[in-house]
Formats: sequence, structure tokens, C-alpha cells
Amino acid sequence: MNETLDAVDARLLQLLDQDGRASLRSLADAVGLSGPSVADRINRLTERGIIRRFAVDIDWAKLGLPTLAQIALLTDKTQHIENIVTRLREVDRIEEISIVTGTTDLLVRARVADLTDLRRLLVEKIWPVEGIQRVETTLAVETIPIPGFTANLLADIAPINETSRS
Repeated sequence: MNETLDAVDARLLQLLDQDGRASLRSLADAVGLSGPSVADRINRLTERGIIRRFAVDIDWAKLGLPTLAQIALLTDKTQHIENIVTRLREVDRIEEISIVTGTTDLLVRARVADLTDLRRLLVEKIWPVEGIQRVETTLAVETIPIPGFTANLLADIAPINETSRS
């Protein structure tokens, strides 16, 4: 089911995407509502599952894990994909697993310190998973975020320039 947003909800999402720690007062000022009204809207967005969580953006390089490995996995179909995903979810360096279409079945994003760490991850943790037939690894040399992605997408979903009050 597609959820609908009004302009104020969409603007709140934009503002929270820019600064997840923004105060209710600054959010209220930006959208022209009271603090309690903004708090109610954020609670409703959370209850509806539109806001899933509030997160922190970590600079992994500063914590010794500068390398992002994209690992494409082809399964041999002897195991259900859910079983393979369950095993991979237990691996400490794996950040994200996507079930994909195309020439592979899974795309795994992993954080590693260096090539030795990547080798350990592959040899000790990923290759032994039953049902994995082929592994292809690509290293990201730079990750380039797209500024304004959320704002632009939300602008397509809800008419943000119109004013609506709750």
C-alpha cells in the first residue's frame, strides 16, 4: 500500500534527512506549526512506518574500516535464498544484503580494513556458506552521495511548496 504525504509531512522528512537531530522548535519554525503539532506528525510518520528509524552517519574510515566491498553472489539453488541470507546476516563485516535480479542472486555490501581483511571475510565467512556457487567482488574506490536525493524524491511524491496545516 502506498502511503500519502501532505506538503508539511514531506517537508518534515526533508528537514530530518538533512539533520536528524533538528529540534522540534526549529522544525516547527520551518513548517509554520507548533512544536506539539510537529511532534504529533513525526509520531504518525513513525507509526505509519514511513520513518523507520533515526540513524547516525558513521565515517567508517576513521574507525579503521575504509574499504567498501560490493560482493555479488550466485547461488547454486541447492539452498533456499532465505537460508543463505540468514547465514550471511551473522557475518560481522556485512552491512547490507540485497536480493537482486540479473546474473547474480545476492549483492552484499561489506566494510573491511584492507585486502587482508577482505580475504579473511571471503575465505572464512562467505565462501563456506552452503549454496553459494560464485563470488565476484568489486571494491569501491569512492562513494559519491547525491546531494538533494531525498528532497527531490519527496518533491515528486508530495507538493512541498503548498501550505497545509494540521
